[in-house]
Amino acid sequence: MHETTQELTIRAATRSDRLAICTLLQQAWHSGGTARWDQLDALEADCGAVLVCRGTQTVGFCLFDLRAAPVARLSAAAIADRENVGSIWKELWPASEQHLRERGIRFVHYIGEAPWLLEVLQEHGFQQVNTLISYERTLEGPELSGHPHVRVRPARPEDLSTVEQIDAASFPLLWRYPRAMLEAALRSNPHLAIAELDRRPVGYALSTFEGEEGQVVRLAVLPEYRRQAIGSRLLMEALSHLRRGRVRRLSLNTQGDNTAAQKLYERFGFRRIGDELPVLEKALEG
Repeated sequence: MHETTQELTIRAATRSDRLAICTLLQQAWHSGGTARWDQLDALEADCGAVLVCRGTQTVGFCLFDLRAAPVARLSAAAIADRENVGSIWKELWPASEQHLRERGIRFVHYIGEAPWLLEVLQEHGFQQVNTLISYERTLEGPELSGHPHVRVRPARPEDLSTVEQIDAASFPLLWRYPRAMLEAALRSNPHLAIAELDRRPVGYALSTFEGEEGQVVRLAVLPEYRRQAIGSRLLMEALSHLRRGRVRRLSLNTQGDNTAAQKLYERFGFRRIGDELPVLEKALEG
């Protein structure tokens, strides 16, 4: 991809553009999202970005996480202060859609609250499909024992295919963790636990911590085994693991329409924090 409109050049980013992306994201008033260094290191592989340049200066970009293909997440976007947002976006977004289609992406979504970005996305066909709710609690809170006959054990490398299958059966396409994302998560040394009932894997939990801050990243139970306190058993195991790591504050996220998960977390003493973040999505035409 290499297009020129008047003085603008539009192209796919490479790893050599990492500093320009970070600088624009930090300095521009019209910026939204975050660009983690692991995402920038994965440009041209598991992540992609499209840049708008005026001469040698980067004046706009979109950064996408592609690990959950065929769904992509718009992780960050920014437009330089001296530029007209609408004009730049009219050039940037069609090129971004083309880039995503070439990478096999069928859906793209954005989770965030940057007003300018929500506005331009909706002008280009995005629709709000959900919200994201954040919860928090200390480890000095209530706990439930869960299903007494469920065995929870640490996952082994050979369990990844099973975990991927549980995840795919438990979440709609937008929220799934495919194998590449699970492998990336495991490289950061989290705690991955599998719940077994009658020797069958029926759910899993993924949690991680850094210092005194912990997070339950994933909690999934096969649909046919729900409402049997298996989620409670997994959550209790995650809390026990984080307590051994001397975590003091624990957080997690869930979808606004997942009332069953919300009730579970609230029974465990989690409380909502912050506002609900809108989840926008667009299907890409072939």
